[in-house]
Amino acid sequence: MKEILIVEDKITAAQALKAIVEEECENAKVYLADSLEEALKISMLYDIEMMLVDVVLNPADKADISGIEFIRKIRHVDKYKFVPIVMVTSLEDPKMMAYEELHCYSFIEKPYNIENVKKVIRETLEYKLGHGEEKYVFKSDGIIYSVNKNEILYINTVGKKMVMQMKNDRFAMPYVPIKKLAEELSEDFVQCNRNCIVNKRNIKTADFVNRIITVDGIDEEINIGLRMKKNVAEVVNNGR
Repeated sequence: MKEILIVEDKITAAQALKAIVEEECENAKVYLADSLEEALKISMLYDIEMMLVDVVLNPADKADISGIEFIRKIRHVDKYKFVPIVMVTSLEDPKMMAYEELHCYSFIEKPYNIENVKKVIRETLEYKLGHGEEKYVFKSDGIIYSVNKNEILYINTVGKKMVMQMKNDRFAMPYVPIKKLAEELSEDFVQCNRNCIVNKRNIKTADFVNRIITVDGIDEEINIGLRMKKNVAEVVNNGR
């Protein structure tokens, strides 16, 4: 039995999410809460394994972000530090930094796309966020994606877009200056030419004579820019 909490102030929306959860998980026990206080009470009474939390629980207050406050509080409870949480919102910009800060697994925007909601719930039910896994969040074509940084192989500029190559997938991203992107993704990534950054953990071979990198999981060769050769060599020679 999987115990799942839906925190949503509108009963019709809560019931719709509950129906999707029960369709995707036959052994689900779903609890509903329409306020921060009720959500905290249920969380303390039961061992919740997954949460879907609406950002706004009091629409009459234009500044309300009760759902985010609930997640902040629950993340301080030991048993909920790494429980998968999906944020639900109709806000245009619900603070991406808060999303990353709260270590949420994924994101659902209102009005719901039913197939997308099913996909997010299905993936979340199958996945538990671990202590050593960091997420990178980006928006593309109106969809918000959350990916595991460790599974990113490289990101490069193609025309006016970016392409993120994962171990098992590939995403198109809006353009971001490559230097800024490297800073966002932290020191785990190294810039190897003017248009590409590579996950240091996934470098398989580095040929500094022909200035080529290969990475685990794909057959592509990535060029090492002449100006980047020294920096890449230091990374490889220092054991990444």
